[in-house]
Amino acid sequence: KCVKGQRVSHSNHSMTFNGKYCSKSVWSIKNAPVLEITSTVPGVWRILAEDHQALGYYFQPKEPSPFRWEVRYEY
Repeated sequence: KCVKGQRVSHSNHSMTFNGKYCSKSVWSIKNAPVLEITSTVPGVWRILAEDHQALGYYFQPKEPSPFRWEVRYEY
């Protein structure tokens, strides 16, 4: 849960081990991790916004997918 005015930071690190892709995304508030997602699906996290307000992030896989993954902020 976010408090209005608090900054949510996002970091993403990807690597390949023995030909297998792995990505670790971490969301933090005041440098304290609040959510960590580890994935083996290649892709990127994009900002989800409406009217210039960040609502969270959504995952855009490298290959087309019928699924949509989102991390939404709750104020």
